[in-house]
Parts: sequence; structure tokens; C-alpha cells
Amino acid sequence: LLPAAGTVRVVGTASTAGTQDAVRAASAVVAQTTWLFTGTIADNLRIARPDATEADMWAALERARVADEIRSMPSGLDTQLGEQGLGISGGQAQRISLARAIISGRRIILLDEPTSHVDLASEREILAAIDDLGRDHTLIMVTHRTTTLRHMDRIITVNNGTFTADNTLAEHHGTHR
Repeated sequence: LLPAAGTVRVVGTASTAGTQDAVRAASAVVAQTTWLFTGTIADNLRIARPDATEADMWAALERARVADEIRSMPSGLDTQLGEQGLGISGGQAQRISLARAIISGRRIILLDEPTSHVDLASEREILAAIDDLGRDHTLIMVTHRTTTLRHMDRIITVNNGTFTADNTLAEHHGTHR
């Protein structure tokens, strides 16, 4: 969506009707519902970067904290997936989706409830990966889980479509005591 007022800049480009494609190309999305496609794990990673080497894919999977699990699969990167990640757990699918965002090379990653459909062990792995990525990526996360807020530097609260607070984690906790 375009801003109703003011200017939103992404990587120095103002978001307008004419620049929407350029603005979108600067970011990658990890959605609440994981979008994996029929094909191999490698195929699903190459959607984001067709020229990715196996080394690139393993590096992205390492950063997403799912590489060891993929290595333990008999076919590794050639493991066949069904649509929506059929054949692997929800946590593995979400971390492969995160690896796809990483391998894209885009420095802005939009995370929409990335831990809402995973078990606690996968949630810990995803949040640890998010912590690591925050050093060299801009991460924007939408969440209803307050436990994930400790992984963010800045918290913007929206209630019923209205911006209500902009603070750090310490300030955020101070307003809810």
C-alpha cells in the first residue's frame, strides 16, 4: 500500500505508484503461512536466487538454523516437498522460508507472525535466527506474541489500525506494569 500522507523511503527510494516494484525488490517476506512449492528444497531456495550454489544454499540454511535437519534427510537439498511444505514439519518449512529470504540477498525482511504455527523448539530456533539476522538486516515483524518482542530493538504498537506507541523493549514493558 502507498502511504496516505508523507513519504516512505525504502533503501533511499520513495514509495510511489511508479516505484512500487523497486521498493518491493528491496525486501523479502516470511509469511505466517509458509509458501513452499512442489519441488526440491533447492528449487524452493532458488526461487529467490536462481544462480545460488549449493554452498550458498547451505549457508542460508545454517543462518536459518535448519541445515542440520536438512543434512539428516536422505536426499538433503534434493528432498522433494509438496505444496505448502508437505513432507516436513511446520517449523522446518518456516525456517526454509526464512532461508529463502536470506539467500535472496535482500537486506529488509518482513516477518508476519513467523512463529505462530510452529512448536516451541522451532520457535526458539526461528527467534535465535532472527536475533542473528538483526545485525546486518532490517527486520520488520508483525506479532501478537509478546514473547517475541525481546528480539526487537524498537516496538511500534498499533491498536485498531491506529498507531499508539513507539518505544524500546524496556519502555514497552514499563508501560504495561
